[in-house]
Amino acid sequence: LKFHGEAAEKLLFLKSFEENMDGLLKKKDSLTKKATMLAEKISQKRHESSVVLAERLTAELSYLDMPKCMIEFSFTECDLYENGCERVEFLISTNPSESPKSLSKIASGGEISRVMLAIKSVFSDFDNIPTLLFDEIDTGVSGRAAEKIANKMKTLSNNYQLISVTHLPVIAASGN
Repeated sequence: LKFHGEAAEKLLFLKSFEENMDGLLKKKDSLTKKATMLAEKISQKRHESSVVLAERLTAELSYLDMPKCMIEFSFTECDLYENGCERVEFLISTNPSESPKSLSKIASGGEISRVMLAIKSVFSDFDNIPTLLFDEIDTGVSGRAAEKIANKMKTLSNNYQLISVTHLPVIAASGN
């Protein structure tokens, strides 16, 4: 009886395939329009937020002895997917005579670590990651810059467990 019921259901579905297909296509169109509208709202918020985020990151990096950094976000339209209708790329210039490029193409390991430290500082009030690991955050850094990094890490340790691989005593000494 169970098999008969399932077979009858499948037969009914196959007999009314075109009706079902039309309904599904209409539903798909409606949902695509709604998703596109929501993606456009997300895009607008991203563009607005990117300006504020770039300003805050620039200020953090200036404090971390990278005063000539320029931060930008590149937005590239794409087909609708689960994160909207655009791809966002983080661009940075550590030298004022160069235009911002992808972080992975221009930054050293130490600069990438300081950028991550700046990002985590900006997001520290609402980020739920319990532990952060910084590997050689002190590469190419000494003196006042190292002290600033140590101070920033000490502040971050209020919200996170920090693990740092370091060569500088000032950074190691800031831990507990």
